[in-house]
Amino acid sequence: MGLIVIDLHKAPAIIRPAPEGYTCNAAGMLIPDWKSVRSEIKKTRRSGLPGMFNPMLGFAAEPAAVPTYQDAHFDNGNSTSFSFTFTLPTPAFAGRWLLVAVHGYGTSSNRTVSSVTVFGNSATMVPGCRAQNTTTSGVVEFWAVQLDSGNTGTVAVTFSASMSGASVQIFSVENLRSITPTSTPAGSTAAPAVATLNIPAKGFGIGLAYSGGVTAPTATWSGLALAFTQSLVSSSVGSTSTAVATSDSNIPSLSASCTWSNTTSGGRCAVFATFR
Repeated sequence: MGLIVIDLHKAPAIIRPAPEGYTCNAAGMLIPDWKSVRSEIKKTRRSGLPGMFNPMLGFAAEPAAVPTYQDAHFDNGNSTSFSFTFTLPTPAFAGRWLLVAVHGYGTSSNRTVSSVTVFGNSATMVPGCRAQNTTTSGVVEFWAVQLDSGNTGTVAVTFSASMSGASVQIFSVENLRSITPTSTPAGSTAAPAVATLNIPAKGFGIGLAYSGGVTAPTATWSGLALAFTQSLVSSSVGSTSTAVATSDSNIPSLSASCTWSNTTSGGRCAVFATFR
């Protein structure tokens, strides 16, 4: 048996395992273990948690809520109920919310939306998101439904009484925490329609406006970026318009407005809301 020599003048090496998520390179320096990082990313995605895994922080950063305009339809028929066929361009995904901007006009006052179904699923009116022009029966409302799948089908809208026409615009929203607005929604029948919005960090603000009395009026938005203006085509029934603003940081007092090219009241009304 060979002789084992122990040098008592040298301190023994202390070997400790690398921290979780790290390894050592040839020089003995700690570096991220990218195999482990990729595994954590896959686990995060499978668990349904949004965002990207950060090996330095050890948790997934929450992404921003983002609304994406999809499509719009209108019907100038006299009815209490209206049906619209939609094919949404953005693919469905887990946790998707569909935000439905609904408008109706007529000749009698105080008409409201009673129900909305999207591809056979009942939507819910977004709390506080209604504006009415009680003089000429213009009404705008936001409704919403969470649908993880389905991009084609019928959107059905029923009003409290017969209307002269209706229109619908749809937004697909990702990473939405809640369909309850973060601040009290604002309604207006003024010209222009004006609201002060408190947009939360990683949230968004949205506006829906209607103006009638003339054919195909146009809308100019301030503070919010135009999403889509839909002419209702028939003589004197006007247009609807939507606009949005997103922000990574909090905007505490955003001045938002919608100015129409016509000055007649014509059922004019608008509603503004913020979400996270």
